[in-house]
Amino acid sequence: YGVASGRSETRFDPGGQLTRGESATLLVRALEAAGADLPDVADDERAFDDTATSAHGDALESLAAVGVIQGTGERTVSPSGRLSRGQLASFLVGAVEYLEERALPRGPDAFADDDGSAHEASIDTAANADLVAGVSATAFRHWEPLQRGQVATILARLLDRFVRDGRLERPATPTFRWEAGTIPAAVRSEMAGVSMHPGCDEVITYDDLRLVVLTHRGFDDRLHRGELVVHRDAVTGLRSVFATMYAQDFPLQSIHRVDRYGGSDDRSMAANNTSAFNCRRVAGTTRWSEHSTGRAIDVNPVHNPYVSSSGSVSPPAGRDYTDRGDVRPGMVVEGDAVVDAFDAIGWGWGGRWTNSKDYQHFSASGR
Repeated sequence: YGVASGRSETRFDPGGQLTRGESATLLVRALEAAGADLPDVADDERAFDDTATSAHGDALESLAAVGVIQGTGERTVSPSGRLSRGQLASFLVGAVEYLEERALPRGPDAFADDDGSAHEASIDTAANADLVAGVSATAFRHWEPLQRGQVATILARLLDRFVRDGRLERPATPTFRWEAGTIPAAVRSEMAGVSMHPGCDEVITYDDLRLVVLTHRGFDDRLHRGELVVHRDAVTGLRSVFATMYAQDFPLQSIHRVDRYGGSDDRSMAANNTSAFNCRRVAGTTRWSEHSTGRAIDVNPVHNPYVSSSGSVSPPAGRDYTDRGDVRPGMVVEGDAVVDAFDAIGWGWGGRWTNSKDYQHFSASGR
């Protein structure tokens, strides 16, 4: 959106501290991108004595003129001072209320550690508007200084709000990323004994597998980094499948190696995680699952559960999605772009099984 920039062409400095002046410039850029008409303040009309020599002085004065920010003293605004989490919450609420020309509703008392803070009302309001989040369910830490990366995340939420409200057009979608390579030693170490067990060499070796790093759209409508381990002969076909999902804005909750879940298929499914390789037997049998060769994918398991012939559902949260006629984002159904993409590479879908249905499951053999 042209709101943020790096310290240099190659360095953003996400852990660097952000000043009040820098934050004002970022906020002005975000508001102007959304169509706000902020005033230019003449030198003899400046509200503060310490903005004239600051590179961010004009931004501070413009925001102060429309009531978005307040000074730190009667004639000071401290452009080089550190920006705290509570201060930014107040800035955000002021900015949104100015642009939308209405007061935002204050939410419930979301955090226990901001009672008595000058920013308590703004924090509750910003949290209610999904502009900020706490460091835990009960703590906000309004006094802590903010880092550049943290502010980028918060501004992204603000920009998403402007997009939803029709005030801002989303920029061109970044190019789909898909990078496949041999399994690095560090990743092999993480897989050993978790997704790759003794005895798995009956069906697979590390050299048969590839680690894929890819881009995917989440349910938050943002881009995320994913990791898959797949068979080397499946890389090309699966690239076309996931590129189709990306182009269609099909949301995936997460794409993590099953090692993150201790190799537990149940835990991975419960997290609605899309995964591929996991060297394991088919539940209740001695037969190797096709996941053991990296030639099977489970897609959004909660949204696309396994339903047995007796009616049991796995994962349990998937019961809310057993009515396949009530199609919601993240669900895979006959005739959609996801099923068609897997059909195009010759993979079968568990949603077509005769007795039980495994709506999440795609595999090279169809089993």
